[in-house]
Amino acid sequence: MKNAIAESGKLSWLKDTTILIAEDEPTNFRLLTAMLKSSGGKIHWAQDGQEAINFIKNKPTEEKCIVLMDIKMPLINGYEATRQIKMIDKNILVIAVTAYAQQGDREKSTGAKFDGFIAKPFNLDMLYSVLSKFSSSIG
Repeated sequence: MKNAIAESGKLSWLKDTTILIAEDEPTNFRLLTAMLKSSGGKIHWAQDGQEAINFIKNKPTEEKCIVLMDIKMPLINGYEATRQIKMIDKNILVIAVTAYAQQGDREKSTGAKFDGFIAKPFNLDMLYSVLSKFSSSIG
């Protein structure tokens, strides 16, 4: 079996996609950026839920976008930010990336209209596995 580093080229379906990383921790943002670098997607950073909402409000409507949303953020948490983003554009994929990884948290994220869930800490294999489920939706 090939490892995720070798497989990461398969994220090339994200090449013409905007990837919004909604994450208040700079270290986590840098980690996700490094993991997604080979995708060729346009990576942007929102440091809180309000920035994420504003980014989605102001992006061109035809632009393909996927959001990696932390749950615990300042100003507006990831649950509320996702709810508002889905009101702006119900077709934007929003994936929860969170340390809240108990079964109830997964269920709560589904109820909040997240399209996917990645528990922290995660590795490239886990990120690739979740993102690959959406290749036909975005690519």
